[in-house]
This record gives sequence, C-alpha cells and structure tokens, in this order.
Amino acid sequence: MSTVRLERANLAVGLVLWLGLLVVWRPHPMTPVWPLLLVMFGAWVVTPMARVVFWKHFTPQMPVSSEWSARLQIPSAVGLAASVLIAQGLPAAVLAGPWLLTTLCMGYEGLKLFGKSEATLAQRLALIGWMQLPVGGAWLFADRMALEPFGFDGQIVRLTAAHFHFAGLVLPLMAGLILQHLRQRWIRVACVGASGGVLLVALGITITKWGAPVEMECLLASAFCILVLSVALAQGLVAWRLSNFWLGASAFSLLFGMMLALLYALRIWLPLPWLHIPWMWAVHGSVQVFGFTIGGLVGWWRQPAIRP
Repeated sequence: MSTVRLERANLAVGLVLWLGLLVVWRPHPMTPVWPLLLVMFGAWVVTPMARVVFWKHFTPQMPVSSEWSARLQIPSAVGLAASVLIAQGLPAAVLAGPWLLTTLCMGYEGLKLFGKSEATLAQRLALIGWMQLPVGGAWLFADRMALEPFGFDGQIVRLTAAHFHFAGLVLPLMAGLILQHLRQRWIRVACVGASGGVLLVALGITITKWGAPVEMECLLASAFCILVLSVALAQGLVAWRLSNFWLGASAFSLLFGMMLALLYALRIWLPLPWLHIPWMWAVHGSVQVFGFTIGGLVGWWRQPAIRP
C-alpha cells in the first residue's frame, strides 16, 4: 500500500474513532473535555489530511521514513482512544506514548526534508508544522500523565497541546501553499512570521509565568494575531484567484477566529468580561478547527497541484 493510500485509511479510521468518542462523551463546548476532543480530532483526522495535502502539492516522491510514521498512526490512534477514556495517570500516559512517538517521527522526517538543498521556501514553511507537532504530542502526553510542566495547570497543558495540533501544524502548511501562488513581499513576511508564531506566543506565556510583565505576553500574542490576519487575507486572495469555495470559507473562519484572539490578547487594555478562556476554546477553537483547518485542507485536497 502506498503512503498516500495508507494515510487515507488512517483518516477513515480516525474519523470513525472521533465520531465514536463524540457520541460517548457528548460534551458541552465550554467544558474542559471539549479541548481534549479537539486534540483527538487533530491527531486522528487533521494530521493524515495534512500529510496527504503536503505530498500532493510539494513533492511527488515520498521517502521511506514517511511510511513508518504513517503505519504508526492507527495503533497510536487506538492507544489515544483508550488513553482518554481512563483517568489521567501512568496507564493513560503509556497508552498515549505511541502518538508521541509518531509525532517525533514526523518531526525528524520534517527536519531532514527541511535541510535538503533543493527545498523551496514554501516547502520549508510547510515542514515547520511537522517539526512543531512533537511539541503538541509531548504536551498531550503530559496531560494524560497529569503533569504540569513549568508549573502550568492542566487547562493550559491541554490548550497548548491543542494549539500545536492545529496552529502549529496546519498554519505553516497553509502559509507554504499560499507562497506557491502569491509572491508579494508583505505576504512572504506574514507567512514566515505566522509559521513560527505559535512558538513565539508560547514563549510569551512562559516568560510571563516566570515573572515577566503580562504586557509582554499580550504584545507577542497581538503581533502573532496580526500576522495571521494577514495570512487570512492572503488566503482569501488565493481562494478568489482559484475560485475555490473551501479556501474562501477557511480564510473567513481564520479571519473571524483571529479577530477574537486579538481581542483576547488585548484584554489588559480592552477588558471584555465575556471573552474568557472557556468561551475562547468553545468558539475560537471550534471555528479554527472546523472552519479554517478542515476548510483549508479540503480546499487544497481538491485543488490540482502546481509544483515549482
């Protein structure tokens, strides 16, 4: 079986697992279970979709190592399904271990492809997502182990895992695909900045935890939001040029979701009591997952490949 066919099988299995988990839990979007359900969607559905889109648009030849990470996908998905259905602790962490290994394989593979001399800027941006995914895998492992890295509570641990399974993985891929169609300087700056911006936001949160002024975190988060809003505008332009409805819906979702994120980042200067973290993961998180991420991946999945 080819790697692409294997990834499609992974996608089908992952979607069935996620829908089953949704039926079992039936969570309210503002409960702490919702971010965990979104992380499962990222691991089981978004990751194989993103890999298929990458291979389609960036390279016709897949290295042998990619097949190993693809083969780990289904066992790790089953392990994660068992992990989230039991209480946090060592058994849950052991069951989540295969997914952490899968993300590490993807990160290593992305690093090797990133270093190839023939890789274009667009390809390297897309591969940044592969290299950031292990961060999400590690924080998900920490969540199942009930660990609190750097003193962050369980809520932040879970949300960090979610961010790196979506913004960390998919945003660089979208930025790379945009650069294959648009070459304006402001778009290049926005795409490069947004691709690594998730780490920048994580840095701001961490140094604030260690005693830096909260204004530092808010400024870094606001800068990231502005970069991503620029990417949303660029993707809308690509959608218009290609007459691609799915990319247009994805761009609109990204624009809406990041406007909410920018308002939240400005909360110390512009207080909005209704804009609290549970509301953010219920609305901002869901719009980014089912609007921006799925819309963008479906749009590029259906779009004919144009390689440099």
